[in-house]
Amino acid sequence: MRWYPIPPTNYLEFFLPAEAQTMNDESRAVAETAFQRQQRREREISEALKLEEERHAAMIKNMHRLRALRLSRTEAKTSEPK
Repeated sequence: MRWYPIPPTNYLEFFLPAEAQTMNDESRAVAETAFQRQQRREREISEALKLEEERHAAMIKNMHRLRALRLSRTEAKTSEPK
C-alpha cells in the first residue's frame, strides 16, 4: 500500500510560495471593489429583466383586453337589426 501525504486544507499553501499567498491590503481592496461592482451589475441586470417581464405581461394583458373590446363591438354591430 502506498502512502500519500494528506493535502493541506488550503490548497494555496500547497501550490504557491508564502509571499504569493498573502494579498496586500490594496490588491485585496481592488479585488473586493471589482467583485462588488460585478455584483451590482448583475443585480441591475436582474432588476431590468424583471421590469421588462412585467412590461411584457402588462402589454399582453392590454392586447387581450383591446381584442375582446374590438370583438364585442364587432358582434354588437353585426347583431343590430337594420
